[in-house]
Amino acid sequence: MSVLYTLNRRAAAFHDGTPITPADVVWSFETLRDKGAPLYRFYYGDVTRVAIAGDHGVRFSFKNGDNANCRRS
Repeated sequence: MSVLYTLNRRAAAFHDGTPITPADVVWSFETLRDKGAPLYRFYYGDVTRVAIAGDHGVRFSFKNGDNANCRRS
């Protein structure tokens, strides 16, 4: 009940060219969910954990398998 995203080291960068790290993704997600508009708290309500996975990965864990991001096509 999780999905792992791997950042593309060549393409994932801020406007100044600084690479985006998994820590940046985790911080951004948690800030948006916790301090953003209430819509985001609702929209991301099934996400139970966001964690750094290795040098370039971010794993999102979910409450249950009903989330569309957890389904395999």
